[in-house]
Amino acid sequence: MVNNFTDSNTSEVLYILKEHPEGLSITDLAALTSLNRNTVSKYLGILQRQGSVDIRRVGAARIYLPTRRIPVAAIRRFCSSNLIVIDHNLEILEVSGTLTALIGTTPETLIGKPIYVMFPGRDPSDELISLLRRALRGEEGTFLWHLPVAGGATCRISLIPAVLESGRPAVSLVIEKFPVEKSPEEAHPLEALREEALREDQTEGIVRVSPDGYVRWTNEVYCRISGKTREENAGRPFRPPYTAGGGAAWREFVRSLTPNSPTATIDCELVVPAEGVRWYRWKGRALCNADGRVFEYQFLCFAIHECRMIEDSLRRDQLRLEEQLNKRTAALRESEERFRAIFEESPLGIAFCDMNGTLVRMNRMFLGILGIQNRKDIEGRSLSANLDIPSETLSRLQKGEVVRFTVPSSWKQNPCFDRGTSGGTERIYLEGAASPIPGEDGAPSGFVLHLCDVTGREEAAAATREARLRTRDLLDILTEGVVYLGADGRVIDANPAAERILGHASSEMRGRTCSEFRERVIDKDGSECPEDRFPHIRALTAGIPERSILNVFNPREKRRRWLDILAVPRFRPGEEEPFQAVVVFSDITGQREREKMHSETERRYRTLTESLPDVTFLLDQEGHVLYVNSLGVRMLHRTSEEIIGREVSDLFPGDPGAEYRRNVASVAATGVIKDNISRLQLPGGEVWYDTRLIPVRAEDGTCRYVMGIARDVTARMRAEETSRKNAERFRSVFEESPIGIAICDPAGLPLHANRACLELFGIARAGDLRGTNLLQIYRETENGDAQLPDGAGASFECRVDFDLIRKRDLLPTARTGSIHISGVISPLGPPEGGSPEGYLLQMLDVTDRVLAEGALRESHDMLAGIARHLPDAMFAIDRKGAVTIWNLAMEALTGIPAEEMLGKGGHEYALPFYGERIPMLVDKVLNPEETLRNRYRSVTYAEENDITAETVLSPNSFNPPRLWWVKAAPLYDGQGKIAGAIESIRDITEQRRGEEILKRERSFTSTLSGVL
Repeated sequence: MVNNFTDSNTSEVLYILKEHPEGLSITDLAALTSLNRNTVSKYLGILQRQGSVDIRRVGAARIYLPTRRIPVAAIRRFCSSNLIVIDHNLEILEVSGTLTALIGTTPETLIGKPIYVMFPGRDPSDELISLLRRALRGEEGTFLWHLPVAGGATCRISLIPAVLESGRPAVSLVIEKFPVEKSPEEAHPLEALREEALREDQTEGIVRVSPDGYVRWTNEVYCRISGKTREENAGRPFRPPYTAGGGAAWREFVRSLTPNSPTATIDCELVVPAEGVRWYRWKGRALCNADGRVFEYQFLCFAIHECRMIEDSLRRDQLRLEEQLNKRTAALRESEERFRAIFEESPLGIAFCDMNGTLVRMNRMFLGILGIQNRKDIEGRSLSANLDIPSETLSRLQKGEVVRFTVPSSWKQNPCFDRGTSGGTERIYLEGAASPIPGEDGAPSGFVLHLCDVTGREEAAAATREARLRTRDLLDILTEGVVYLGADGRVIDANPAAERILGHASSEMRGRTCSEFRERVIDKDGSECPEDRFPHIRALTAGIPERSILNVFNPREKRRRWLDILAVPRFRPGEEEPFQAVVVFSDITGQREREKMHSETERRYRTLTESLPDVTFLLDQEGHVLYVNSLGVRMLHRTSEEIIGREVSDLFPGDPGAEYRRNVASVAATGVIKDNISRLQLPGGEVWYDTRLIPVRAEDGTCRYVMGIARDVTARMRAEETSRKNAERFRSVFEESPIGIAICDPAGLPLHANRACLELFGIARAGDLRGTNLLQIYRETENGDAQLPDGAGASFECRVDFDLIRKRDLLPTARTGSIHISGVISPLGPPEGGSPEGYLLQMLDVTDRVLAEGALRESHDMLAGIARHLPDAMFAIDRKGAVTIWNLAMEALTGIPAEEMLGKGGHEYALPFYGERIPMLVDKVLNPEETLRNRYRSVTYAEENDITAETVLSPNSFNPPRLWWVKAAPLYDGQGKIAGAIESIRDITEQRRGEEILKRERSFTSTLSGVL
């Protein structure tokens, strides 16, 4: 994916190539960038297509060099009318129609021919060919050419290094008319008009600058670009209107113009009046005199904004295409791995065969089904000769059909199988499917065979048939009715008991639904049961067993019957929808009549007990639970079946159960009502119950049962216990708190004060503080007109002068001097609001903190002043890389004031020195893993994490580089942790020169002494 990470890596590769102009191989680049060779090769391909990198072969190796080429597509857009493009073999790839018309030919006759056919009289050894070969290597050039036609004009041909869409180097020849100087008397008026028009239509800006950086002359084009007149530009320092951050690159560009390398080119963004930010290309040239000294700089600029936009668009399109290619390649690789995993791990046996039935490849399951250990034992063998596959299979596959089959095979008869005697049976069943594989001509080139061992399924089917016969015999003797229904609710079969209970014969019921009998079905609550609530309908719909009690009419007996019905859905293996339902029912008419009589007698009793707000239960004399209402069931978090019949000691283990057991025995023996409060551990948590045990007497006066009524008093007991604990906890916190706490009445008079509060004011006893208004003391010690807060709490900080308090007799204190107090006053109001009923005052002695803060501010100001006026250039950064110090010496060195640098991060401090954001020595202190890119020499590491080194820098673009001594050290905070780093810079150029002179003098003296 093309993102900021890719741009960063390509920039890093290009930066390293610029530092090594002699060229690097892919292996060297991989070692310097910590990237693998494939990744470096990909980034070099991107840079080559952008025209930033060239390739040079040295033997069998390829060396990559930094260059600056322009894509042919960009040149074609602006110079399409007079353009020639040649490849690396100096053959013509493209020539404009306008140009060929001038020399009397067509583009088709020239394309593919050597370039020197365009220039008659020149051979491959001519200087022109040498210029073209240098342009292929990245050097620009120009020469004059006279059109080979009668009256042809003289033209200037510019050789521009370019790059093709494939990334191969090329040269673009841009042809323009060259003005020939004529004497005034020979000049023609038309020619003068042409020259005037050329000056007005000129698009290149020209600036001539003195060696010390001041403008000597500019043309009108540059005046339009800079927005200033010639008079405003002349005599001033030359600084193009580049955008923010472009100054470092421009200074590097200017420094590159030397007598040994007099020309250079740079692309940068300029802020042009009325046009905004635009891209321009600058060509700089150092003009030198005879002794090699620069006497003037000449700069030529022309707009390349549209070209850059096209380049960026082409680069984005190319990166997007590469991303799509990588994604598709990864998807294809993932698909291949997925197919391989599916093929090998498939639970089905899979084999690939040719159209003759010869086995080519098979997976592990295929070998396992056949009981073969080694693939080589079966590869290349005929499938039809070893398996009983139908004879028409191959002919149907050749027609493009998919063939499915099931074949039985025997271990003993078929030599293909080798499963030994552990198979259990001598006969197996194989189910298979063969699908043709189309070839390039559309005809099947082979087929894939899926094979599955279905022996178990066939044996299970046979066993199922036998089980059905046995099941039928069992159904005929059952007393319960059994009916089989399909997924549509229609009757499939019924046993004799079902015929008797329902009053319909099996032949009469078969194929019909319950609604077709037109007889009302009554639910157990007496209402008519709709069809969608029938048990078998609900079981088929929900897929779970359904039980219900219904009343149906028996036409044979002419009466209704109550049936207990259970409907169970049946499922086929692997299916989620039931295909059948089995309904089992029994006649419970007599049982229902008895239950109706019994329920009537219990209804009134249950209505009474269930309506009580307390837990109601009934115990026998031994303590067994005979009944408990619904509230008791919820209390115990159990069902009624789990409670009824259990002893009380089992339901409440430990002391509560034993106490219940003793109380029940006492009530049963004495007949006296007994009350007690018990603490119980229930599944829902700890609860308290107030229980009353009441004897229930029989007709003879003896106690037959014991009835209990229990009321939940947990809230009351917990409230009492919480109140007691809170009181103790508040008293402990109040007295032992290290913060002074006082509770005051609405007037500010203290009611309670802890020991810390008494010690804070120098009071020996709490009684000495009562009657003293603390707010009045606060006001009379020159702390302003303090007011008590009416709403939320308010914080305060004040100075307390105990000498003044003692002098005015405001408080019986034993302390002297003064302290600083910080605290909070909080109103204590009633729950419903209104005026405060008092105030909570919390205070703390912060004298040490106040004194420490003052000393810290004084120390910080003193250190900042010292660092500001140090003679060495110095700056400091914090842990995040933001500049915190930029002293006066650093301002004088870089020309950047501290106001513009303080607070900036992202290696902003490296721009004045290196022209780009890169790590410096100060970053190595904070991050020892940081790479310094060989910009320093004589690096020394001290035990205190200090680092010293020497480097060559040129903070000013117009001054030559000098040797600097650099030292970086960590900065620590009050806890001893690293809070940042500081770097000092000192010019030692003259010192090193003096040392070299002294060293040569000593060497000369030593040599002279040896001679004498």
